[in-house]
Amino acid sequence: GQHTMQLQLWLDRVWGKYLLDGAGNPKTRVHGFGITSIPLMERYPWYSCDSSSWIQTTSFGGITIPGYGNLDVSAESPNRQIAGAHIDTLTQIERDKIEAVISAQGFDPERVRTYYGRCTYNIWAYKEIERVINNKKTAGLKLPLVQELF
Repeated sequence: GQHTMQLQLWLDRVWGKYLLDGAGNPKTRVHGFGITSIPLMERYPWYSCDSSSWIQTTSFGGITIPGYGNLDVSAESPNRQIAGAHIDTLTQIERDKIEAVISAQGFDPERVRTYYGRCTYNIWAYKEIERVINNKKTAGLKLPLVQELF
């Protein structure tokens, strides 16, 4: 229930002090319960992570576009009135770009406006995020943890 930066400070300490060996490898399998903050998933060598973010984003009218973030797309979204907060209030160039990205990923930009379309898209999106993170970790990219001073 903490802000990502606050949680990161605590996790740096816990991972660095208790969960990693001297070579920076995990001593045990750790599950990130309720963790789907992409920076936190990338930063630590989790064995697994889960949360309800994907379905909450769906329920509140949004999709998660890997590499871009969340965007409201539902016609019922109150953000439809706020410039830049909804696909309908983006500039035409921005909207065309986002719709091209959605289409390139194999989805219909109009269908993702529906609940089931958003749900399906967000399942795919989080699987894609998982794939990218795992590829980085497989490539041996070690992310430095902040060392404790005391």
